[in-house]
Amino acid sequence: MTYKRCIRQHVFYLGKSFDEKDLQGLCGVNNGTKKKDLDKTGYKGIGFKAVFGKSDYVIIYSNGEYFRFDSSYQIKWNKQWGTNDQQAWEKDNDRQFIYPWQINPIWTNDNEIPNRIRNFLNSKKKQIHVAYAILLNNVGEIHLAIDQLKQQPYMFLFLRNISRITFLTQLNDTISIARHFSHGLKQVYINKKIDSQWIIKRFELDVPKSIRDKLVGDSKAPEKLRSIEKAEMFFAAKYKDSTTDENEEMISGGIEKLRDQDSILFSYLPTKISEYKFPVLINANFLTNVNREQIHTDSVWNQWLFNKIGSEIFQWIIELVKDKKFRSQAYRLIPSKLTLINNILSRQFDDSFAVTIKNCSFILNRKNQLLRVSEAVMDSTSMSKQSSFVDINSMREYIHNNNRYYSQYADYPFIDYDQNLLRVGVRQFTWDECIVMFKSDIFLRTHSPDKNKLMIEYFYSNFSKIGTANDININIEQIPFLMDQNNHLQLIKDIYFPAETIGDSGTSDSDNLFINKIIFDWLNEKTQKSIKQWLQTLGVIQRTDLTFLNKTVIPNASTYITSENALKTIKMLFMLFQKHDIEKKELNQLKKLKLLTKRGTLIAAEQCFFCDQYKPRLPLEEYLKAKEDKFLSFDYITSDIFKKENEDLTEWRRFFIMMGVQEELHPIVFNRKLTSYEAVGYGFCDEYLVTTSPDGKHIVDAFSGLITITFMQYTQSKNID
Repeated sequence: MTYKRCIRQHVFYLGKSFDEKDLQGLCGVNNGTKKKDLDKTGYKGIGFKAVFGKSDYVIIYSNGEYFRFDSSYQIKWNKQWGTNDQQAWEKDNDRQFIYPWQINPIWTNDNEIPNRIRNFLNSKKKQIHVAYAILLNNVGEIHLAIDQLKQQPYMFLFLRNISRITFLTQLNDTISIARHFSHGLKQVYINKKIDSQWIIKRFELDVPKSIRDKLVGDSKAPEKLRSIEKAEMFFAAKYKDSTTDENEEMISGGIEKLRDQDSILFSYLPTKISEYKFPVLINANFLTNVNREQIHTDSVWNQWLFNKIGSEIFQWIIELVKDKKFRSQAYRLIPSKLTLINNILSRQFDDSFAVTIKNCSFILNRKNQLLRVSEAVMDSTSMSKQSSFVDINSMREYIHNNNRYYSQYADYPFIDYDQNLLRVGVRQFTWDECIVMFKSDIFLRTHSPDKNKLMIEYFYSNFSKIGTANDININIEQIPFLMDQNNHLQLIKDIYFPAETIGDSGTSDSDNLFINKIIFDWLNEKTQKSIKQWLQTLGVIQRTDLTFLNKTVIPNASTYITSENALKTIKMLFMLFQKHDIEKKELNQLKKLKLLTKRGTLIAAEQCFFCDQYKPRLPLEEYLKAKEDKFLSFDYITSDIFKKENEDLTEWRRFFIMMGVQEELHPIVFNRKLTSYEAVGYGFCDEYLVTTSPDGKHIVDAFSGLITITFMQYTQSKNID
């Protein structure tokens, strides 16, 4: 079927020849031919008489003959109308006689047809069976309408018999629709250039008897629907081919979700109903008001159709996701709940959507099995693809055991990340979880040194090339992927290459973490040289006392020391100090490092005082040992495992002083304000902490600039004159 606009002020329509019923429908009122004809699109037309809003003169050609509707035609008066002439009728009835010319066809001979119309039709006689020639009242208005139509040329997508519309204006515009049998694709062209592409899916729905029974009593339901047993519904998804930009960069195409402003309902032609935001165009026999601006929300028919949308769209998604051409693109068509307030159509769709999301298997895993939402896991890390070094069963077990909510995962639940699936509740496995999994017993029991080699190679291939993008959305420093001597996985910052160091050989009972010997031997092979160099650039270095200090001890000064490593760690530091490998700068960073007291307690170096055995400038231990547990243990000097003849006590004292250990009393200045309660806690006598001003007019809330002396609270007299 073709529409044509031509010859300045005329519009031509070319279609099927009229029969008697068509003519009756054309000339009658509310007597269209669609009411009962199931083969006709829709249940009512847009109304032929709508043309009389744009024209007072319409010629119709059908099967070689003409008739017209003409507002200027002078009718012959019929005395059966009650008077001898029109003037008498108007006088008797006291009103103007208006003849309904819009329903009165006038037989028209060939010689009465304007030459330009007759010539045009004669040139097309072999192509046409019926034509309308409409003399337009306002050509400019029609040009505007044509321009609007060119902005939405897909408005004819769902009309069965229209394939081309030609506007023979000055621009000679043609809108055409080409059908492709593969994937139900329709291409919309403007002047032979693709404007848009649409994948069309038609569903034939069985109308339940319960709905048919309700339609019988529904006054809004047209007669055509009251006996219907099958209905059709169409979905149209927008589609784009892949292209390249001006830089020859590939721009991916595929299925596209509709923008909200483009989402309107179709009842074969577009309506103005836009509050229902679907990702596809939806066409069905929706019951609307006359101007197609509102849908009848109380219609049983419309309610049933909206309920079917919620389920049928997922049947189409299943079909598309199984097609290699589309796969995960189909998830872009997953709708959202409408959640419109006080709208029964919205509620019908939302209820159907909720049931379908829960029960429908529409998610395709990597083994081409369809899963429900509760059975799938989106792996954002891609570790489930790395079966060479990740045991998939262990990974599934870990995820199952650490799921906060009950979920019956499939035997193989893994799929790639998709934000559309995340939106409907599919479980996501993230890097944060993966990091914890790498350290779990479940994962480690199947992760051998040989698998760790493959893991290292994988991360090397993804992270080693500077400037090369990868799909791993995390820094390599955050991933524990290096196996230590205990067969656990460690971060780069926490592990060393093995080397003989003081008090630590890198064995399984070592306090420090070293790369597993099997892995280390493998890294030392000539073929793995680039991987070892990469690890070195990331910060994995050979374990020396100095590197250990800078990499491990200083960054963790307040927490590193334990009762087990307290002696040997300080001995290691002292030896570095003796060799001048470290000096005041490094030792000043260790004031928070805990040291052993005489009672075996661990406290920060800056809180310690020398016991009398260290021969400090001011011996205090004898007077305060019962009251304070702050005196440095002498075991650092006398321990058998570290005993060294003629060891210089002065050097030890200088070493500890640089770490903050104190050997005399000193003023303590409080730069912040202290309340009376806080000041007493620091040893200030409460008689000095008066709570009123000297004139007695003000209450003292706090004190500033307070100064005391170490252990002031233990002096025999606290009075200072």
